[in-house]
Amino acid sequence: GIDLDGTLLNSEQKISHKNAASLKSLSSDCFPFICSGREVGDIQAILKEADLAIPAVGLNGAIGYDQDKLIFDFPFDPQAVKEVSQIVSAFPTKIYTNQGSYESQNYQEEMKNIFYAIGQEFPVEELNYELDYENTIQSTAYDAIEEIINQKNINVYKLFVFVPNREIKKE
Repeated sequence: GIDLDGTLLNSEQKISHKNAASLKSLSSDCFPFICSGREVGDIQAILKEADLAIPAVGLNGAIGYDQDKLIFDFPFDPQAVKEVSQIVSAFPTKIYTNQGSYESQNYQEEMKNIFYAIGQEFPVEELNYELDYENTIQSTAYDAIEEIINQKNINVYKLFVFVPNREIKKE
């Protein structure tokens, strides 16, 4: 299993030609796959650009695909999503589902606000990296979690809560 961010991707968030060639040259008894916190569609686009066709496990292990074939998925229970959402409601939150991603109101602006309010232990480059990544994701803003979990046939796979402070995150 190979991670993307900080591992396989270069500073342009792409797989280098050298890394792609290395993956293509592996013997047939090797089984490489991507394992990332990113959405599978995002992973697949990165792999396609590098001309790679390997399985991908995305959203921190919640869903796995081999090309277009779903291998597994582990969605959250809607009641658990509601309970977690109540606990983290003061922080910018992104919710990844089988029907796209959703974000709390003014998500990126709130990320900046919370970073400058409580994120002094981290360099601003970490915030900028998150914001650059967020600009690649199309999301729908939501006001209340019920707008998401009450949708028919929706599966929630990941909640990303932006808390740039280790002590507060621990709480």
